[in-house]
Amino acid sequence: MSETKKKQRENACEGRFLELRKSLEEAIDLTGYELDSNILNEIHELVRSEAYKADIRDNYYLPTKDDSRPLPDFYNPVSLLPLIPREAEFNSDLIKQYLISINPHIHPTSLEFLSNFRNRDYLKGKFQNDKYKSDFFIKTNFGIGSSDLDKITSDSPFNIELWKRTGRTASGEEIKLEDKDIDNAEKNKDIKIMQENILTVGFWYANINNSNVMLVDQIQTVRADSVVKDIYFKGLDVACDIAKTIKLDEVRVFPAEKHPMFLLHPERWGRIVADLKNIYDANCQRLNFRLDSNGFYYKNLHEDPMVELKNTKLHSN
Repeated sequence: MSETKKKQRENACEGRFLELRKSLEEAIDLTGYELDSNILNEIHELVRSEAYKADIRDNYYLPTKDDSRPLPDFYNPVSLLPLIPREAEFNSDLIKQYLISINPHIHPTSLEFLSNFRNRDYLKGKFQNDKYKSDFFIKTNFGIGSSDLDKITSDSPFNIELWKRTGRTASGEEIKLEDKDIDNAEKNKDIKIMQENILTVGFWYANINNSNVMLVDQIQTVRADSVVKDIYFKGLDVACDIAKTIKLDEVRVFPAEKHPMFLLHPERWGRIVADLKNIYDANCQRLNFRLDSNGFYYKNLHEDPMVELKNTKLHSN
């Protein structure tokens, strides 16, 4: 990893499973950043002795206090895939293997979409915000941690990102973008288009009671003074739409009091649990989630009358 990347990584929020991810970075420095099954096997051999020792408060392979997320198979090298640095190169077949290791009977549509979440752009779905005269579009990504360009460190394997797109004239005036402006951005030198990731919804794919589940444990904006009203509500609403579109059965969300952040940082409880309730609990209630016997919010997508995203497509960057 370059010194620039290391410096940027050090300055970012470090995220979950940091010690094991650092061991993986050291191993990949030896094997190279282009991965296939054989290289992943080599990496697994290099780090397996550290796997149970790392991140004692929040161990990846022994989620004693976070038993809602899928238990990774320690003996299967593909279980490491969510922790691989985002700078590494690998194809969707490895993500398919990871998903099948969780549920061999995953719905084919879910398998196809989730295996192609990595570095994807323009998943269909758009918001308009007249105050800021901006379009909002959706990207998807895969992997815990961050890359050079990320402002939000992911704590979950799968990520739905809401991006704000703003147009400015040569004189600096902010303008409302039309599709033609976006399509002709390279030709239209009078308009500058800027993009910013304003929210990430992070989730695990889980097989719970034979249901294909989106398990949401991260709803995070890039800054407290969010540029979009109800951004957390909109982000969770989009996640539900995507889950239904890709044929998942259920969306489950951590309540604030069970948030995994407190495994690593119990000292933050008194300071932020009320804020997290406003983000997680309140928006689940607005979206008519139910509470199960363990205190988790859930929405059955077969019973819910939501309208699916139409003509959903994934496009490569």
